[in-house]
Amino acid sequence: MDRRRLKHLGRLARIFWAPDWRVLIESGLDFLSCSFDGYEKDMYEKNRVGAKFEWALDHLKGFLRLKRDLNAKHPLTVLQVMEIGAPPKDELERLRRAFLENFNGLPLDRVVLPSSLRPGAPSEALPRSRTCVSASQSP
Repeated sequence: MDRRRLKHLGRLARIFWAPDWRVLIESGLDFLSCSFDGYEKDMYEKNRVGAKFEWALDHLKGFLRLKRDLNAKHPLTVLQVMEIGAPPKDELERLRRAFLENFNGLPLDRVVLPSSLRPGAPSEALPRSRTCVSASQSP
């Protein structure tokens, strides 16, 4: 990748291939935004027909592990989660917490949730090191 041209990249987690990971990290990319359309298998696979929840989650976590292992500060990595077809609020909050626990100890810099969730609430949903913003506040 040409360091002078590509500074921001948005990817769907389902097209995030392992051979690209090191290239992305070493390319000089400033910002990587990944979209994930659901917190669990049923929600995700209804929204992304043909995609596999576990595969996409494993690939995103694999990228973040490599970024951590390389001690890379860039790209700034943002995860945007859609809540299309979400269950009732109590169940949604449980699913959200369980999903975000997948990223404990990994260098995920920011999580962007739908604007219906106030920034930082529920506070237990995010590890202390991450920033949570609503979609209406995202860059």
